[in-house]
Amino acid sequence: MGWLRSGRVYKLTKDNLAKVPNSAGNYTLYNKDKKPVYVGTTKGNMGAKWGKEEHQRYRYGLRHRLGSYQQEDDYKEHPTKKSLNAKYFKYKGIRRHWQNRENSKNSKNKKYNTTVWISLPDKPGRLGDVTSMIGENNVNISSVEMVEKTAQTISFSFNLIISDLKNFTKLISELKQKEYNFKIIRHKNKKHAFFKRILKGFKKN
Repeated sequence: MGWLRSGRVYKLTKDNLAKVPNSAGNYTLYNKDKKPVYVGTTKGNMGAKWGKEEHQRYRYGLRHRLGSYQQEDDYKEHPTKKSLNAKYFKYKGIRRHWQNRENSKNSKNKKYNTTVWISLPDKPGRLGDVTSMIGENNVNISSVEMVEKTAQTISFSFNLIISDLKNFTKLISELKQKEYNFKIIRHKNKKHAFFKRILKGFKKN
């Protein structure tokens, strides 16, 4: 059995979820009209044991996370699932070598937090395109918030976690190349002063 191709929109069914890798990645949920209603990410970490052996543990990856939205019997535990009423999904896996580096307890790489504001045309798939682009550049999405909606556009605020500034540089360059309307929101925390100096080079003209 092969995996579903990432970057495409599929119906949220048990058969399709069985063809999604249970690894780290970003995912987008859509309503019945295939409009995006939620964007999330998972690191694919190991969790509680399901057997006696140490390796017999649940993995909280893409298949597990998407499957929780496909279930309909635990709205009390996850009340947001009922309001989302997700019917379709799209995913983008994060490359394994990056995932292992993120989960390594001995990693000495610094992590930075920043926020990118992006205005998108109110058309199906545009939010998914951006989340896929972020994932392809190995930048982690901690949360996404819709901040403004007009007759033609929807603006989102992406809170990002960056472990490698080169990846973030590549992401910003790609956003500029594809002429997205975006801006980087500087954080006021003084301990990120070095990061803010780097971001000045990406100021949107």
